[in-house]
Amino acid sequence: MPVARSLPSDLTGSVTSVRIASKAAKAAKAAIGYLEPAGPLAREDVVRELTFTARTFAAEEALAYGFATRLEADRRAAALATAREIAGRSPHAIRAAKRLLNQAVASGGAAALAAETNEQRELIRSPNQVEAARANLENRAPTFADAAT
Repeated sequence: MPVARSLPSDLTGSVTSVRIASKAAKAAKAAIGYLEPAGPLAREDVVRELTFTARTFAAEEALAYGFATRLEADRRAAALATAREIAGRSPHAIRAAKRLLNQAVASGGAAALAAETNEQRELIRSPNQVEAARANLENRAPTFADAAT
């Protein structure tokens, strides 16, 4: 079954098997490319074993290890459904959330909380935030302004 990958970008395509290290690792060459983004996704011992062995593992294992977001039988339909769901949200709020998640990973704790406070100040009572709230109360799809900025 294909897996919707979470490594190393936000949301990506699907695969049926996964490898952390390249085949070069089998030839005693270092394969470090995915170690940094892999670290927060799985336990350290799992990342080490998969990096040192360059073992290809099944989609089900990727899900269990934390490298996969979910398993999907129809990856195109799943990707389109996810895209539609995200597109139905305030574009400014989505961008703010992405910045916050990226900063939380990069800096952690107090800095991430301060960044969230700043983002919330920018979003509160903004036209798109008000439209999102109204659309939700009126049970209709929102119409966002200025989605490209």
